[in-house]
Amino acid sequence: MTRLNNHYRKQLINTLQNGASYRDTLDFSYFLHLGITQAEIGTIDYVCDQLNRCPWLEETDFINKGVSLWQCQNILGGFKNFRELLGIEDYSFSDWLEQQDMSNGLAIPYFLYQKFATEIRQDFMENMRLQHNLNVVLSNEQQFQYINVHDVAECVIPATDIEAAVATILMFCVTHKYKSLDTMRSVVEIEDKITEQIISIEVKCLASKFNERTDLSVCVIDDTTPKKGMPKLRDITLLQDLAST
Repeated sequence: MTRLNNHYRKQLINTLQNGASYRDTLDFSYFLHLGITQAEIGTIDYVCDQLNRCPWLEETDFINKGVSLWQCQNILGGFKNFRELLGIEDYSFSDWLEQQDMSNGLAIPYFLYQKFATEIRQDFMENMRLQHNLNVVLSNEQQFQYINVHDVAECVIPATDIEAAVATILMFCVTHKYKSLDTMRSVVEIEDKITEQIISIEVKCLASKFNERTDLSVCVIDDTTPKKGMPKLRDITLLQDLAST
């Protein structure tokens, strides 16, 4: 049995890319004869297809999609190595921009904004706002250049749970006192200035990551899909909606 190495990985990638228009009839007999399995071919085919569509995806994205760490290491030869074989090892936000039509402005998907937040903030942001022709798409297809804090301040669109937690603290600062922030759990505690009631808030970028029992749950993106006929497990508040409460 032939061991899957970069030589055969590259050959397989070329076969998949050259035969993209007639992939249903692609002949993999050469690779199968070498001892490369259908499962290995399938994994490489799947990862190639996903990276061709979304070159910014990372190893953790594929693990979340069901590709095991063993497959990343042994079938792909390591994720960084596989990206190099595809020629996308240095893919950046600027590369993505070059493929977009900027004539009427551009809406950046939030997940892409998260991936390239450092580059975007360095090159395409002034103070807390994205440049005038860029917006980030948040929940309900709403587009934002920044997070408005009760019309008295502006906050950068959070890319991490801690950034979202800090923005949440700012949203409540008029009516509540800040008490604590547990950065490991991304849980904020605030105190009502009138009643002195302590309120705990779990804050995440993505609602699907909630896992604490708190009084409130705040997120940037509600990516949950409740099952039909099942009650919601928790009430979720969008960070951007706090500006109007």
